Formats: sequence, C-alpha cells, structure tokens
Amino acid sequence: MEAARQANLEPRRLSFSRVQAVVMTAVPRLATTTDATQWEAEYQQVLRWAAQGKLPNRSRQRSYQRVVWGRGATFPSHPRPPSASAPDEKGPPS
Repeated sequence: MEAARQANLEPRRLSFSRVQAVVMTAVPRLATTTDATQWEAEYQQVLRWAAQGKLPNRSRQRSYQRVVWGRGATFPSHPRPPSASAPDEKGPPS
C-alpha cells in the first residue's frame, strides 16, 4: 500500500504480479543489509519499482460481472458391481 500511496494511486491500480515479483526479488537483499540507512534506501527503491507496475486505465466496465463459482456437480451414486477379488459365497472350487 505504501507504493500506491507514494504514486498517488489506489492500491488496486497496481499490478499484483508486478509488485509480487519486485518484492520477491528484493527480499534477499533487504534481509542481508545490516546498515539501517542502507536498508531504508533499498526499501525506498523497492517501493519506487513497485509503483511503476501501474495497470492501464480501463475505458469501460466489464462486459460480464464477477461471480463466485458454485459447487461443482458430483458424480451420480450407483451400486457397484461385485469385484472379481471378492470371495464367492459358494466356497472354493471342487
């Protein structure tokens, strides 16, 4: 959200994939930085890179509404045929 705030954008105007890639790339470098001023400088650079992932302006609304998918259909239940490995009721062959 900080990157969106610095770019004067709503957070949903930034590409999630782009911001995720920037963060995942920067985390190892931020984790190994020991100097506080260097860490802050790196962090500000990450925010600037993340703010560059602005989504394009959409000219119109979606042609379809977003909906939650319902539960999928289930297979119909039916009696199973007896398996070949089940013992016969007649007993062993004579």
